Amino acid sequence: MDKETELIKIQAFIEQSNSTYTAISSYLASSLIAIIAIYVSLVGVFKDLIPIWTILVMIPLATIFVGLALYVLALRHRRELRFADHLMEKVENGEPLPTIEKLMKLIE
Repeated sequence: MDKETELIKIQAFIEQSNSTYTAISSYLASSLIAIIAIYVSLVGVFKDLIPIWTILVMIPLATIFVGLALYVLALRHRRELRFADHLMEKVENGEPLPTIEKLMKLIE
């Protein structure tokens, strides 16, 4: 195979990985903001039913949950970038790469 074609496959793989990472991390961050806003609003509306101190418990819990999810996502993204480095080494050695679809299945 042509070396340029192989490098284009790697580039497509990296772009897909970066797009997924950006989309999911944005979703998680905006979800955290929404959870906090909804909870603070509920405490404001139902202040007789929901003690105000629960904000001090719920906001850190939500932040920890989203933070852990972002950490796991970052670990996966780092693994995908290492895999892309491995693919580049294969191209340098003249080994052909599988199709883009098969590359995506290899990382799952």
